[in-house]
Amino acid sequence: MARRKSARIAAQEPKPPNPYGPHNGDSEDAAGLMSASQPSSPDSASSASDPDPEPRPAKRRKVTKHTPNTTTRSPTKYSKSNSLLLVQSIFTSAPHDGRALPLRPHPPSYHQPLLLSSPSAQASLLKWFQKEQTIRLMPWRKPFLTNPSRADLSRRAYEVWISEIMLQQTRVATVIAYWNKWMTKWPTIEDLAQATEEEVVNMWTGLGYYSRARRIHAGAQKVVAEMQGLLPDTVEGLMKHVPGVGRYTAGAISAIVFGEAEPMVDGNVMRVLSRQMGLMGDVKGDKRVVDVLWEAADRLVKVVAEADGEEGEKPGLWGQALMELGSTICTPKPQCGKCPVTESCMAYAEGVALASGLKQAVPDIEDGIACVFCELVEEDAMEASSQATEKKGRQQTSKFFEAFQASSMKEKDVASRTPSSQELNTIISHAQRFPLKKPKKQVREEEALVCAIRRVSDGQYLISRRPDKGLLAGLWEFPSYILPASNDSTTKSRKKQALDYASSLVESKDGYRGELGTVPWLFSHLRLAMHVQLFELDDSGRSLRTLPLESNYRWVSSDEIESESMGTALNWHHRVSCNIKTLELRLWSKKMDQPKDRRRLKLEPSKLGPSANNDASPPKTPDTEENKPKETPVSVSQPDLSTQHETVESEEFKRPNLGLGPSHEAQVEERSLEREAQEKQRDQPDDDNECKENPMSDENRELIDVWMQTEDEARAEEEDNVMTRDNYEANFKEEVALHNLYKHHYFDEQWLLYSKETSKDRKDEDWFIHSPTVLEATDPQYLCDMCRHVNFTVLFTHRNLKPQGNKDPSTACIELYGLSRVLNEKSTCSFCNLVREAIEQQCTAEELAKARQTKAGKISIDILDDGPDCALRLEVGFSHLAKKVIMQRMTSEDEPFALQGLPVRKDAANIPRLCNWIRTCEGSHPKLHRSIHAFSPEMETLRVIDVDEGCLVTVPTPCRYACLSYVWGKNATSLVHLTLETKATLESPGIFSNGSIVISQTYLDAIKVTRDIGLRYLWIDALCIVQDDDAEKAIIVSQMAAVYGNAVINIVASTNFSPDGGLPGVGSTPRARSQVVKQIQGLSVGAVFHDARQPYHEIEDAIWNSRAWTFQERHLSQRTVYFTASQLYFTCPHGTACEDTVRNSTRDLKPTVPVDRPKFEEAIYPLMFYIWSDPTQTEFPNKRFKLAGTGTESDTLVSTREELPTPTYRAMPVAAYRSGTLPMEGETLWKTYREAVNMYTKRKMTWQSDAINAFQGVTDLISQGVNTTFWYGIPEFAFDQALLWYPQEPLTRRTYLGAAPSWSWAGWEGHTKYRGRGWHNAIAVAPFNVVHWLTHPSSIGTVVRYLVARGDSPERVAKIVQAAKEQPKSLNSWVHAFLYQLEDLDDGWKDEKDTSRNELYFSHPAYPGLRFTYPINLPGKPLLPRHLPDGTLPFTARSVEARFTDMSTTAHKSIPVEDEFLQIGLNDAGKYGSGSRRPWEFAVYHQGYRAGFLSLNVPLSSIDRASASYRLVAMSRDMVPQIAPPPCGWDLYWNLNPRRMQDSVFFDEEWGRPEERRKWTVFTDSEPGRGPGRENGDPRWDLGRYETPAINDVYNVLLLENKTGENGEWWEERIGVGKIHVGAFWIARPVIEKFALR
Repeated sequence: MARRKSARIAAQEPKPPNPYGPHNGDSEDAAGLMSASQPSSPDSASSASDPDPEPRPAKRRKVTKHTPNTTTRSPTKYSKSNSLLLVQSIFTSAPHDGRALPLRPHPPSYHQPLLLSSPSAQASLLKWFQKEQTIRLMPWRKPFLTNPSRADLSRRAYEVWISEIMLQQTRVATVIAYWNKWMTKWPTIEDLAQATEEEVVNMWTGLGYYSRARRIHAGAQKVVAEMQGLLPDTVEGLMKHVPGVGRYTAGAISAIVFGEAEPMVDGNVMRVLSRQMGLMGDVKGDKRVVDVLWEAADRLVKVVAEADGEEGEKPGLWGQALMELGSTICTPKPQCGKCPVTESCMAYAEGVALASGLKQAVPDIEDGIACVFCELVEEDAMEASSQATEKKGRQQTSKFFEAFQASSMKEKDVASRTPSSQELNTIISHAQRFPLKKPKKQVREEEALVCAIRRVSDGQYLISRRPDKGLLAGLWEFPSYILPASNDSTTKSRKKQALDYASSLVESKDGYRGELGTVPWLFSHLRLAMHVQLFELDDSGRSLRTLPLESNYRWVSSDEIESESMGTALNWHHRVSCNIKTLELRLWSKKMDQPKDRRRLKLEPSKLGPSANNDASPPKTPDTEENKPKETPVSVSQPDLSTQHETVESEEFKRPNLGLGPSHEAQVEERSLEREAQEKQRDQPDDDNECKENPMSDENRELIDVWMQTEDEARAEEEDNVMTRDNYEANFKEEVALHNLYKHHYFDEQWLLYSKETSKDRKDEDWFIHSPTVLEATDPQYLCDMCRHVNFTVLFTHRNLKPQGNKDPSTACIELYGLSRVLNEKSTCSFCNLVREAIEQQCTAEELAKARQTKAGKISIDILDDGPDCALRLEVGFSHLAKKVIMQRMTSEDEPFALQGLPVRKDAANIPRLCNWIRTCEGSHPKLHRSIHAFSPEMETLRVIDVDEGCLVTVPTPCRYACLSYVWGKNATSLVHLTLETKATLESPGIFSNGSIVISQTYLDAIKVTRDIGLRYLWIDALCIVQDDDAEKAIIVSQMAAVYGNAVINIVASTNFSPDGGLPGVGSTPRARSQVVKQIQGLSVGAVFHDARQPYHEIEDAIWNSRAWTFQERHLSQRTVYFTASQLYFTCPHGTACEDTVRNSTRDLKPTVPVDRPKFEEAIYPLMFYIWSDPTQTEFPNKRFKLAGTGTESDTLVSTREELPTPTYRAMPVAAYRSGTLPMEGETLWKTYREAVNMYTKRKMTWQSDAINAFQGVTDLISQGVNTTFWYGIPEFAFDQALLWYPQEPLTRRTYLGAAPSWSWAGWEGHTKYRGRGWHNAIAVAPFNVVHWLTHPSSIGTVVRYLVARGDSPERVAKIVQAAKEQPKSLNSWVHAFLYQLEDLDDGWKDEKDTSRNELYFSHPAYPGLRFTYPINLPGKPLLPRHLPDGTLPFTARSVEARFTDMSTTAHKSIPVEDEFLQIGLNDAGKYGSGSRRPWEFAVYHQGYRAGFLSLNVPLSSIDRASASYRLVAMSRDMVPQIAPPPCGWDLYWNLNPRRMQDSVFFDEEWGRPEERRKWTVFTDSEPGRGPGRENGDPRWDLGRYETPAINDVYNVLLLENKTGENGEWWEERIGVGKIHVGAFWIARPVIEKFALR
């Protein structure tokens, strides 16, 4: 496609004639403007000579007095043409000398951008940006397309469009993750157009302002349908034809993609241009100022584009450079010293003059015209007032508008020299005044009574619907009443008013229970204080008094309130109702002293503790001598421990500037005091303790982003809010206007209108039938009085339904209060019966019974539109059921249309459809990213069943065959298996078909399916592996990845408990579920069995999916067909297909990645308390929370130290799809392995000896193409980390012959898992090894062979061998470097960063497409074994004795610090806090002070406290995951090279010289913490005793039990794992020991 040529710059075009005469400098132009814009009045005529007739006030925000020479803001209403002339006056006059300061008043030409005439400044900015964009990487920033194809141009325009819309009111770091996921799901605009609106909105979840997503979707469909998928290349075309695209977005697309010379002006650019032009104007409220900035941007981009010819990258680069400058350098608090364009900046020049204190005489410009765009601020007005008498007729200037001393500065350019530090501060201070900042409007304050009226008989609450207009229109709430403005609000007066108001609704004479508390809420324009009043009605028969308004009032249960349409600000209503039931309200009102501001909760330790502590004094302050903490910090070095301790403060990383004021940790005493106060606040026990049960598990936290908001981020968010508000409101008005064209019907026992008064002149909705035909109740197509008014034909055929919903513009569904009708089993309505029969197949009888009891339940009907090539479907949701029903129009095999329904027989599976799916996948789908395993040389042939011959045969590999995956069951041994005895029989032709032997039904059905799909061979493990030939069995088990990976298809018997169950729909085995199809208004409509966007629960919840062997069978197969209880379900790496639905041939349907927002919102308060008690955040005892789902305002927790800073913590859920498949693409190898172990160990197996064998295929899959191996299920590439598995239930030791050792999870029966990184975006690094792995006799030979192979000189090899002989420890050090890739740091490994997760990872060209947490062995490098042949793991490490201690009878001991053991706490509930720890989890203490956390993998009853010896062994250094940003700053964090850190930790901190090691501080005058706190496995420790968390301050430890054999042989067994503070570990004086772990 030919691109549109760039517009010619203004200088190349003929100028239009001047309507006010020829242009001759400023004088005539100014005169014309005076006549055009200045009002003629006696006041203005006389003010030239008369002084101000009115005295000036002492203080004034701005000057509004008008004189002939000072037009600061005229009250005249400017016409469009006059406004244009005013703007043009800046650019049509001779340019002003930017090196001199302006006069007040100054001519408009003063603001002409010097950038227009400064090619050097233009080049400087572009050069700066080209470097900056390589540092601040964004995925949508790509090179300009010079000769693109139409497809490339379409995709590029689409990418820029999506990025620009997402960036509106959202930070870049957040958008990067969303943009990447969006482009992965919909890489082209055609893909997006085919998506449903629901899919798009789901993907948008978390970005807010969901109308943006809907407009993007609508725009994509329009561009695809009307413009062949290519966005318009002009601003006019984009704004006219693409919904939601405004002037800025259109300019960005046109310039960046098409090379058009179009401006793009956002808030950042406005700030930059205001300073460049010296324009002191209101960029938010003054249209003339905005027009000036747009005109300046337009002229600048055209000048820049001139150098690039008719088309090119300059316009896009220029616009992005201005935006980047505004977001990084020219911020609200600018960094003028780093700015690349100070030479053209007027604000900078003015600041230089200000700093130099230069003056000159003020010339008279009475004959000119003053600038009407700038305003005087308070300082200028005061100075002008004081100088008003110096000279009549001349407006005086403020100090930063004074020019230079003519005598001394005539030839000097003050802006050209480098300013001093003091001068630079003055310059920055002056630049901060641009643009003009207007004071915010005062927020109105109101009070309201909120009545929580509860019916005792059934526990239901009365809720009311707000009016259709006004604040929170149409939403539901507890009945509320706004108090008069003059009301003298007291508890007594509010009680009387509440009684009067409630009695107008219900009979409530004796029902008043009191005021629960006051809840403030802040809207953008209103601060509302809501006084909550509780009423309880004894008589359930009492009805509403206001009968005409009963449709706006309803009784609902507390559970039902969740499903009601409540605004964000009304969510507290549900919280109040739940609090009444769970006593949470007591925590927030009574325990917190009912604070005036709910978002500023003062949490004193005495208020969180029991009543006995309520009179406890607040923490002391270090202001006076007697208040200073009397503590003796003790420092312990490594490993040289002595009784004479020297205090040495540990190095602490400082947080980046967050705008929180000066640090409050200047003194050690004050720091420890705050630690103690924080520990008390966190640990005080509470009778009601809501934070005791903490739902913040590892799995839940990995689905949440948490970060601390920076000052710049908060300011940028505020500016983005202002910039997008106008566009958002304008677009929303369009939706409202469309919505108001129609009536809005809803059903509640009868059809009603939401608003009769406003519906008189409106038309019925497209889907509503005003006078439907009524059929006989016996007619199969009969519809009830609710359903017959709904035009289902329109819903299934009209793609652009108007309006989409029946309630409000933002609701795209039809809501009907008819749940009881739909679930009525006696109904004869075809639609109701279709919905009921479908939902009965998904829900339990208890769920349905509970829903049927609901009187006011509703259903919602949504239209699912997957694009023009797909049929429309309907989604029916329910207010009291979690499941949904999807309906589709049925079709025949002859005329299929994508996503229409297909008939499914209960007695027969449709095998031809399966054949078609296989052909499509093999013929059309691309090959897998990672190739399938090839058969090893040992398996040149494969034994299979020949379905034609009916016997076992051996065929050469590769060949085309199918596999069977099934459950062996308990009676598997009684079935016919292949053994050495039966081998000859099973190889006899016809043996499987002549009936001479009994074959299980599943085997027979699989043979039939294999034959029907056109394959000759079938592989079944029981019949193709000789079960009593261990050698053959071992070979084939080791090749399971190849066996399943090379199969054409894997046939899964997902419904069976044993092989006797058969395949549903094949042979004699029927399906359990029937397809539900009804005739509705002449259409054949069916309910789908499975929503392809969600996990298939028939598979995920099946017994088959709980078995160990089937885990690898599922993940190793290329293609799989599941024979479920309802239909065939086909999967391949590229998509899915269902038997009851026509597959979309143009694209593959994959499950969406959902965001579990309701679950996140339920966890809001546990999340707040979790962050508030986070030991890594004790630097800030006060915290403000701004969490997605809690509204625009924040909740704040304030400690007793109210004077300390209060940072803001942000949190939002992230998308995650929890299914039974392993995460592979885009994940590190460690993450894939971690998830595999977590899923695999949950499964059951009949023979425990299969623990390793059943996992073999998965290890092959993970290690495919990688130089690594697995030892007893533990990967060599992450061996140290893989030793740290945690039990998730009581484990049982596997003791069969050849069982895995105790250090492997495979040696134990039960669920185990590995700890994650904490939050999804947590600050964390992988652990670093601290043990010496002992060398084996073969190690020296392996090392020598490797050194020779890689080309090391014979001298170097000989030197290493000689050193190893003389001093074996030297070889240990070399082996450590060998194991951890430290011998050559220039080996091609590249450290990368995942900014969406704040995760460091490694990549290497030898392993394309793979990610690693740490470098691994490159191809060809030998692998050194870690264990001996018998499984013993030998190593040297530091350890401390561990004693199981009854903490209820053991007192803490602060001094002396002498115990050389650590305590594993028993009976520590209450006094020391067991919190929510599970039975196998324990706290670790030292002298009664908490130091860490431990999980046992043996029963506590097996612990021999009297005679057994237990050691806690330090295995690796780690850190507690922290909240972003990192304490050390982003630059240092991203530069944390894990290899160099491993080298430093091992050789310097752990095994280096004692004098060079870090010293750890212990504070000896503090009390141990009390209460449960949070218990998630992180090493919580007493902050008053030990140091605050930092990087590498935690040991990962193993708890080992010493064992001794009869012959005196000794070894250790692992019985636990945990994390302990490094300082606490060293205080216990560890010793160096050798271990033999078995």
